[in-house]
Amino acid sequence: MGISHARASLEQSISERISEFLRRCNKRGHSHPLHQKQFPNYTRLAKLCFCNKSTITRIATGEQSKVDKETLDVICALSGISPPASLKKLFLHCDDMQERQRRLEDAEEAVKNGANSVGDVIDAIMFGIQQRVKELHG
Repeated sequence: MGISHARASLEQSISERISEFLRRCNKRGHSHPLHQKQFPNYTRLAKLCFCNKSTITRIATGEQSKVDKETLDVICALSGISPPASLKKLFLHCDDMQERQRRLEDAEEAVKNGANSVGDVIDAIMFGIQQRVKELHG
């Protein structure tokens, strides 16, 4: 069993936090809608990273230690590692779970609308974050 997401940010390295996120993405019994909304399975995550599911699996198991920086950026953004999903000053309107859900929605919407690369997905996630920050600060 993993530790709470809040404790993870204080007690784990970035690589450990990525591993924890990927473990939760691969967790069996994803039938609960809340889990699906913030932890994409490996197939969904691979689609958003423009790579094969086997690549995500190798990253998760540690078999692949060198990860394309754009793939890493998507994983870090979706997991809420960077930019942090729990910046209280930026995201007072929602908790980190809701922010991760919105980032996943932004990424999936980009792919649905014809994103051509993982860079397009990153841009969509970052644009969504910027829009939510603008809305918050008027």
